[in-house]
Amino acid sequence: MKRLIFSSVVVLFSRVIMAQAPPKPNVLFIVVDDLNDYVEGFDGQPQIETPNFREVEERGYTFLNAFANAPGCAPSRTSMLSGKDLNYTKVYNNDDYGFSFRTEFNAASGNEVVYTLPEILKDSGGYFTYYINKIFHGVDEGDMDNSTSDQCEKGDSWNKQTVIEESNEFVMEALSYTHSPAFPWAKIPDSLEHYMQDVIGTDSAIQFINAYAAGTVNTCGNPFFLALGYHRPHSGRLIPEKYFPPYYSDDIYEFPLPLPYNNPVNIYPNNGVVMPPQPTMKWADFFALPPTGIARTIADAGTIEGDIMAYAIGLTPLPLIATGLTTTQRLEVVKEVERANHVISYMAAVQFIDTQLGRLLESLESHPDLLENTIIVLISDHGYSLGEKRHYSKWSLWETDLRIPFIIVDPKKSGNKISTKTVSLLDIFPTVLAMTGTSVPKFDDGSAYLDGSSLVPLINNINTQWEKPVLSTYKKNATSGSCFPHYSVRSEKFHYIRYQANNATGFPGGACDTLSHVYEKELYEIGVNRETDPYEWKNIASDPDYKPIINYLDNFFPDSIFYNKKVNKVVITNNATPCLLSGTAKIKLKAKLYTPEGALIAPGALSAYQFKWSTNLTAVTFTGVNYTFNMASLPAAIFSAEDKIILYLHVYSTLTGKLVAFDMKTYYINSLFLPMATYNTNLSGAQVSILDYNITGTYTNTKWDFGDGYQTEDFLPAPYSYSSIGTYTIKNTVQYGNGCSINFSKNINITELKEALTSSEEGYAYNLYPNPASYL
Repeated sequence: MKRLIFSSVVVLFSRVIMAQAPPKPNVLFIVVDDLNDYVEGFDGQPQIETPNFREVEERGYTFLNAFANAPGCAPSRTSMLSGKDLNYTKVYNNDDYGFSFRTEFNAASGNEVVYTLPEILKDSGGYFTYYINKIFHGVDEGDMDNSTSDQCEKGDSWNKQTVIEESNEFVMEALSYTHSPAFPWAKIPDSLEHYMQDVIGTDSAIQFINAYAAGTVNTCGNPFFLALGYHRPHSGRLIPEKYFPPYYSDDIYEFPLPLPYNNPVNIYPNNGVVMPPQPTMKWADFFALPPTGIARTIADAGTIEGDIMAYAIGLTPLPLIATGLTTTQRLEVVKEVERANHVISYMAAVQFIDTQLGRLLESLESHPDLLENTIIVLISDHGYSLGEKRHYSKWSLWETDLRIPFIIVDPKKSGNKISTKTVSLLDIFPTVLAMTGTSVPKFDDGSAYLDGSSLVPLINNINTQWEKPVLSTYKKNATSGSCFPHYSVRSEKFHYIRYQANNATGFPGGACDTLSHVYEKELYEIGVNRETDPYEWKNIASDPDYKPIINYLDNFFPDSIFYNKKVNKVVITNNATPCLLSGTAKIKLKAKLYTPEGALIAPGALSAYQFKWSTNLTAVTFTGVNYTFNMASLPAAIFSAEDKIILYLHVYSTLTGKLVAFDMKTYYINSLFLPMATYNTNLSGAQVSILDYNITGTYTNTKWDFGDGYQTEDFLPAPYSYSSIGTYTIKNTVQYGNGCSINFSKNINITELKEALTSSEEGYAYNLYPNPASYL
């Protein structure tokens, strides 16, 4: 039998009158299935309307760089609720999970010791734990002790459970509204809404909250940990019609066919749903990956694109769409219509869940005392792709499948705080324990059990220095990619992915070659604020300039020195730098080193560390806390050919010689690379088009301001229509160098207004591939 061992402080006291401790906070724990960043504040989709998610964000702490530790339900939830990384749980995909949580942990797997978040809250924290619908993987397998009917004597994770399944009658009725068996989405009548699992689950949660506030529910005298699982936007998106954005295409044979997607792709005001961003050539980032590599094999595992193709080819007769179109053009329009319908159905499901969240919040707000003493945790179990990299669904290690909404409300603190520090679902367990004053579980030998880190330091001070890249893991259950785990490591700026091939060539029965190490790698510089390569279009893993960051992030894999550790953070600072450094400039660099807890290490203590500086342009190295790099030390031939220099800083322990911290910083150089932009404008009534746009030199981003409040970061904006007569200044802002920008402006005069043309009047555009928003 396992023994519970907790870190605690024993306090002996005599019989004295003591102030009563404040009541423990309740916890409302909300998990949304398959929810990506299509949420207001996370900016995954500009047309999504989620005011209730926004309200939770305004009440609490929003972590914009939050990631699941696995890109699928069973591995992610098993890891999150046990507080252990996948290297310990051994649940890498849904097939690894036997729908019985406890059986996954055993001596044969070397992981027989396991605790869960609700278990520790119940047994050590004094909480009444209650779950509604899917929290663990499998709705009706929630780690519930069924050996006793006495809720206050329950073992395992929960005191109470409510599991709701939609009736067969409802499911069959809802499915009758799909237009193809291949597409599990549909508008259903609003009158069916009250039969839906998520509506009834919300009703159950509201009933419990009202009863708790009234004192009419038995919680064994304890505060509550109420966990509510939402099923949508998981597949099977049969959603009431009122939640659908207006662009959904109901009838593919309507003539002429109104396009449900934005056409052109970046036109504003929008005339359709804004589709997931694509490179200049659609899916060019996907096709740039090795054709037989693991990444493409994983992406191709989804069936949606194939189903869309089969649906389009199988339509008899093929819809006319509009006059004058070729068969190829009509097929392409049909496919894009269904891709758009897929996106719209997902948006409808998210907006449906937002409404349920609003009902739940309203119930809390009707009991102010309860609201002021309830922690709210609002998360997703993983992300979801909607056609990015030709991938649909989940199970990839790309940003779309790993990035999640992650919001924590501390009722005792002011909210509306935003953090860009990297955090993960593993951090939920220790954070909730810390916020509720609950002891932390340990192994029998007294060592730390939890793999995550409490986020309370960030909640107390959102600017706390923090260095703990997120490790995410996936392993297929069969065929290519099934021999070894594949890893993603996400720092604040970079996303590094490493796949390990099966290495099975020549081995009998396809056995795995455990001695060889054949890796496929991807590296994307996303940027702290998603300003560099937010869509992961440019894989820079093979660029030698980025080898140092790959070497650093390798240390966060299992069996490496930084695995599951929060580590020292070093920050390179410098004197004021010009827009572009000249060949005689000097960069005065200084290192600031912080402890893993975020405290600045005093200068007198820095002798315990060695600071080693290097660059991408020379082999020269320098040691010391401060370093002045003289650009004149670069050979003239190198300086004249380069537009940037990267400074690397490795920090080592003088005692052990091991790496403890790393930072790198890019400085732009050489005025020969000063960007210049030219363009023309064409005015037709109130509509202006940008023509012949050309930009030279090196730049980091380009933005447009049309002078009436409309701004866009599209490389080449779509035609834009003004709503008022007047003179406007169109300004193209080109960002470049070391935090600088140049404006290129033109004035236009709007003398007449015309209504925008309808899609049938303006024709159908077939260039469905948007221009990139930034230089890559």
